[in-house]
Amino acid sequence: MKSINIRLDDKIIEELKHLSKIFGSNVSELIREGVNKILEEKKADPYYRLTNFSEASSDETNDIVKELSKLSDDDLKIVKRKRIKI
Repeated sequence: MKSINIRLDDKIIEELKHLSKIFGSNVSELIREGVNKILEEKKADPYYRLTNFSEASSDETNDIVKELSKLSDDDLKIVKRKRIKI
């Protein structure tokens, strides 16, 4: 595990300290949990999923990102999901 430095508002630090006491944890663990939650949410985002193809070349990925950047949030909303077994 690597160490990093981050800057947080005093109010956030106090809230983290307060929560860590209540839940018997430490501030670092709360921050790690929060970061992991954000990463999972971001990775589930349709934009991320559409721009993160391992099968696509770098040029293809850039083309996809360029075209997706033209779309509005409404365009990117998932209106219907369907699972297909391959």
